[in-house]
Amino acid sequence: MRRFRTDPIGDANTAMRRLPVAVIAAISLASCASKEPAPIHAHALSRAELTPAEIQYGRAPHRDPSVTYGRDVVIVDGGADIIRERGADGLSWTIDARAPHANEMSVGKIAFVTNQCVGRVLAVERRGPDLRVVLGPAELTDLFERLNVAASGLAVASPDAIERPLPELPGLTWPIDSSGEDGPVRPDVGSLLKAAALEGGDLPLQRSLYRLRTIQNVPPGTPGILPIVPPIRFQTKKPLNHADGEAIELQNANDMKGVRISAQAQLYLRKPTVDFELHINFTRVDARLILHNAAGLKLAFDSAVSDQFRGNINWHGEGPAHSIQLSGNPPLALNIRNDLWVSTVMSARQSVFNAGGEYEFNADLGFTFHDSQFTVVGPKGLIVRRSPMSNMNGVSLGPSGLILRHAVSMTVGVGGLGFTVGPTLGVGTSAGVALGADTGIIKCRGASVALQVQGGVGWTIPSGLAEFVNGFLSILKIRGIPSHGGYSTPWKQVAFSGERMTSGVCR
Repeated sequence: MRRFRTDPIGDANTAMRRLPVAVIAAISLASCASKEPAPIHAHALSRAELTPAEIQYGRAPHRDPSVTYGRDVVIVDGGADIIRERGADGLSWTIDARAPHANEMSVGKIAFVTNQCVGRVLAVERRGPDLRVVLGPAELTDLFERLNVAASGLAVASPDAIERPLPELPGLTWPIDSSGEDGPVRPDVGSLLKAAALEGGDLPLQRSLYRLRTIQNVPPGTPGILPIVPPIRFQTKKPLNHADGEAIELQNANDMKGVRISAQAQLYLRKPTVDFELHINFTRVDARLILHNAAGLKLAFDSAVSDQFRGNINWHGEGPAHSIQLSGNPPLALNIRNDLWVSTVMSARQSVFNAGGEYEFNADLGFTFHDSQFTVVGPKGLIVRRSPMSNMNGVSLGPSGLILRHAVSMTVGVGGLGFTVGPTLGVGTSAGVALGADTGIIKCRGASVALQVQGGVGWTIPSGLAEFVNGFLSILKIRGIPSHGGYSTPWKQVAFSGERMTSGVCR
């Protein structure tokens, strides 16, 4: 029997020299392949493929050579079956303390029980046979050191989507007052309002005052049922059809300020699908997330202010989130959330103002992230199907303006209730409308709508909601958390449509 040399390097070099070139090439390719695992291809799971506990709490991770988890990650075996309760706050969880590896969780570690019960451990407490843990967001590269996963054709409008409740935090009532800095960029309605304020003439004044006296005799009413002042036509009377796409409706009143608002926003989708890729190699992250078959936009609002009107509002409302579970390991999910920001720019008490519009486009929306650079994909323009200019009504002694901003956030990753982490696509609509006072000879009006796209590979908590989250954590004597993490791009406008009355007093 031939003996090899004891020098391992010499033996390897000698053996390699004696092998055919094709074999050497094959060995080299195999070596590269071992360093770079093939991507995991995920697909959407139906409810029938999930247990009742998985539908409620998500799927469990597994130890898998194709995935390298972060050094702080503690995989707690048992998955959804060991979860006893998810707190209404969305941050606290109660799990079986007897589950394997549960005792390894400590403050600072990252607990990974399911793709919803996952995050940085902020607090942990033993309660008899159970553990109560409070989890916060974690960076994507802290969750995974090496990961290569992809999917194509994920249906967004799936009957297997699972709704997620809104968080219930101390003092939190929807909508919340928020500056809306996280939302799409505000449109400029200032110039339109200035033009409206410069209107001259007093011929329509008597008729306007008669209308306003009519308003004084009728309370603002419930949202969607505003003071009946001809020729007002309600814009949000017809409910949205959620089967047409991602939508949110906000109906609320602030009687302290004498303001009532009913608003609707919808991103129309025609058989929408999502393609995504995520590659993590320690600190290097590459990602791609594309939404196919986005079709158009719908925006509408009704508003009224009474004689109790004390100031303008900046409201943020969040719609119920929903998720679609994906196959494979790690247990990712497609999470979708709707947010709506409403801001008023009213200059007079006792007024009614509403408008509605619909726009069409047919294009892909999305982004790629490579070498720490974002590339955004979007349509080249908007087609006006129903103009706000022809669907704008109001009665007021002063110019009125309103800003609607709608954001649909799609994340392929883990987490829940605002703490989802992974490639995130934001599709934003920013609309501003302005209407002049009834005291002018010509009633100036204008409208602008912008479609915006934002990409990210981290996590974001809306700034207004982050205040309540940190208030809740302070009650538990836990240090607060930042509202952003990871990489993200500012909102980028990809399409615009603007109209205004062309008159000498509307410059």
